[in-house]
Amino acid sequence: MKSFEPLERVFLHYLLNQLPEKEKEALELRIVQDEEFYLQFVLFESELIDKYLYERESFSKEQINALAEVFSGSSKYLEQLKLTATLKKCIDKKDVVKREEYTFTRVPSILFEFKSLFGLRYEIV
Repeated sequence: MKSFEPLERVFLHYLLNQLPEKEKEALELRIVQDEEFYLQFVLFESELIDKYLYERESFSKEQINALAEVFSGSSKYLEQLKLTATLKKCIDKKDVVKREEYTFTRVPSILFEFKSLFGLRYEIV
């Protein structure tokens, strides 16, 4: 896993439940007490999901299997996986225009992509 920084490796080992108990407790305490550290952890989770979906060569087979187990056991991670995949699908559509050309008229069609994902009801006013 050459692409991960030392702190990211610690976060990954934490998520895969591979840290010794004392290190795990210390990490959890720091996540709770240090807002900046917590934000680093949240960012790592998001980037990990991106890598898991689109850069699997960053992981060994064992890590992919372990991440699949972690993600499938958490409704939070399953929702993040679905959202990330849906966003990528929207971005990859050939009819998506460059950001500077983006207009409000494109927003409703993208919002409808999420309706089934979240079961939301909303009205376009």
